[in-house]
Amino acid sequence: MQTDRFTTKAQGALQDAQRLGDEHSHQAIDGEHLLLALLGQSEGLIQPLLQKLGVPLPPLAAAVEGELSRRARNSPRPCAPLKPRPASSMTITSAPSICCWACWRPAVRR
Repeated sequence: MQTDRFTTKAQGALQDAQRLGDEHSHQAIDGEHLLLALLGQSEGLIQPLLQKLGVPLPPLAAAVEGELSRRARNSPRPCAPLKPRPASSMTITSAPSICCWACWRPAVRR
């Protein structure tokens, strides 16, 4: 991808999407990262366009942020040791190699 051919706003949105991916410790950047970055550009085209369409921006941004928070995190540093949690109504659906709670979470079904 030749980002030098993008507009300044598009380059900024890609950098913001990359920052969001880093903040969430995600391994890859995708549409949700870019959407949240574009929603954060106050002088971009996306906010006015969505407002004209009647889309409420704060709930949309919160929903996208929630989706990003639910995604699995890439753990570049050593994981925290697994410590017991209070009992709950969770059942383990598979037995993966578990090194921390972030790694264990995908193996759990509520």
